[in-house]
Formats: sequence, C-alpha cells, structure tokens
Amino acid sequence: MSFRTISGEAGPDIFAIVGSGRLAHELAEQLTSSRAGRVVHYGSDPALASVRSGGESGMAGDAGSRGPGLRELARCTAVFTANAAPAMVSMLNELCLLSGVSLTVLRTDGAAFGIYHHAFGVSADSACHACQPRTAAPAPVDNADSRTNRTAASFALRVGLMDGGVQHSQRLAGSTANGTADTIDLPRNPECTVCAVAGGPGLIVRTHNRWGTATCLQRAGPAALEQVLRLSDALITDVRCGACGALPHDQAAHYLNRRAADVEFTTTACAGCGVSGQLECTSSRQFSVAELAARFGEGAAPITYAYGRIAGKTICFDLQADCSGTAYRSLTAGGALTAGAGAVTGAAGVTFNPEDD
Repeated sequence: MSFRTISGEAGPDIFAIVGSGRLAHELAEQLTSSRAGRVVHYGSDPALASVRSGGESGMAGDAGSRGPGLRELARCTAVFTANAAPAMVSMLNELCLLSGVSLTVLRTDGAAFGIYHHAFGVSADSACHACQPRTAAPAPVDNADSRTNRTAASFALRVGLMDGGVQHSQRLAGSTANGTADTIDLPRNPECTVCAVAGGPGLIVRTHNRWGTATCLQRAGPAALEQVLRLSDALITDVRCGACGALPHDQAAHYLNRRAADVEFTTTACAGCGVSGQLECTSSRQFSVAELAARFGEGAAPITYAYGRIAGKTICFDLQADCSGTAYRSLTAGGALTAGAGAVTGAAGVTFNPEDD
C-alpha cells in the first residue's frame, strides 16, 4: 500500500481516501475538484497519480501495508473508504471513533452502491460501523461502471463533507437505475462491543511500545497493573492440537504472543502426533498491563495502539516500537483526568509520561 498526496490545496482540512481501483480514482477526482482541502490517498493504485494537482507533501509518517495509523488519522477532517477490505474498514472504524474523525464507507457492486456514514467528527454519540448487525461482507469487487462510480462518489461526498448538515450516522443504498438513494438513520447500539470500550473520541497519548522494567513495575501499583486495555490486534494466547489435544512446548512457544492474523495453521503439522491441519489457537485483544508486562517486558508487542477506559474517559496509546522507555509510569495522587506537559494523570492515580525514560 502506497501513500501519496494527490491535492495540495492550502487550508486546514485534510481528507483521506483508503482503497484502490476505479471507485477510489473517481472519489479522488471529485474530492480534489471540490477544493475542500488536501486529499491524501492510501492504496496501491498508480493510476491515482494522474489526479495529482501539484501537492508534493502530505501528512507526516508513512501508510505502510496496513493503511493509515492513529497519528495520520487524527490529523484528518474526514476519511473515505472505496471498496476497502472488511478488515481494513473494521480497523478504520475503531481508529476514527477514537480520533473523533468522521468515516464514510463506500462500496459498489454492479449498478448498486451502499454508503455508511459515521459522523464521529460531529457527534460523540454517532453509531459506529459495528453497531448494526450485518452478514459478513464479501471481498470487495471493483466491477462497477463509470456511471455507478460517479454517482456513488457524489453521494458519498455529499454526506461525508457535511454538505447536507449530517449530524449522525446514516446508511444510503442506491442504484444508477434511478440515480437516487434511500437513507436510513443509524442509531447507536447500546450492546456494541466497540462503542462500549472506546466510548467515543479519546485522549491520544504517543508513547513507547515497551511494557515495563523492574524499576517501573516496582513504582507502579495495583491500579496501573490491573488496568485492562484493548489492543489494535488480537494476539495468540494458546495453541493446541485438535487431534491429540496437546502440542509440544517448543512448537507452541513459536506461536504465542504473535498477531493471530499473521498465523496460518491450515497445513501445519503437530510436532507431537504428526497430524496436519488440526492446530487451533485462542486469541484475545484484551490484556491487563500486568499481562502485557509478563508477555513482552522490554520487547515491543506486535501492536500499533492500545486503549482503555480510565477514570470514565477513553485514553488511547499510540505506540512507538522504535523508542526506548515504558508505556506506563508511576502512581501519583488521584484526580480528574488531565493532560499536562508530557503526562496524563487519571483519577485511578496512574500517570502516563511518554517522554520520561
């Protein structure tokens, strides 16, 4: 996945497009023509270079193969996806909710199109993309004609740029057969697991992806160690063989604490019984600070961010793997959640100081 600025319009607004193909191209053309602000594309489509209008630099940082990160999204006014993979949409939904940046998800299929607009940048109570139960989305197919892409992009920008004064989440379903789209308001689901943990836009703290030294853990108390965080990725916590019910320690250790999405067990054989394709893993996105310290210590966890509810507020840690230091610092006197010069203090008495090694 590449990163490029395709519009260098001066002004404070930055709009991100995530996706590739003809729909992303059409969306970029229309957004650039609107002159609403700077447009930044995350994708692997060299054809989008033709939409460039003079901009030579965009947001600091790199997109990488996994799309924009928390720092990049936090600088955006709005984010649009164009036939992006379901896993990418899920990640962006969480990041945009945490960053308070509106997200517009656009998909096309033949002559039909669907748009989900989540107004995180306008209302903290907006429904997220996980609020509405839906069947598993198929892999996106870039099979729409130019008319469908043009119509879909136009509707997406209409709600995504707040031209209609959209103050809440909506779903639009339309077709080029009549050039219209039906609109349904999306209420927030009180049972949504993403909203329950994130709550809404949080305080973003850039800190180090290391989970404790002996000194740090000695200084930290139960409130810090017992704090539960939700991680950017599910990590493997256990591996077993479905055939024999066990797995040699050395083989299991090879998989523990890795990102579950990076591991494929389809053809792997159990080193104990020799049966292939029977390895099963358990993974989780939620760990306490003490668990993370025990699993990773001075090493970096294979995650990019972690967040939790502290003193009734959402704190999101933007983790930097290439820095020294620790993610959690000593206890202080309690108080309301505040952001100071390089430190964040929670009512539970935990101070986070990313600059203090």
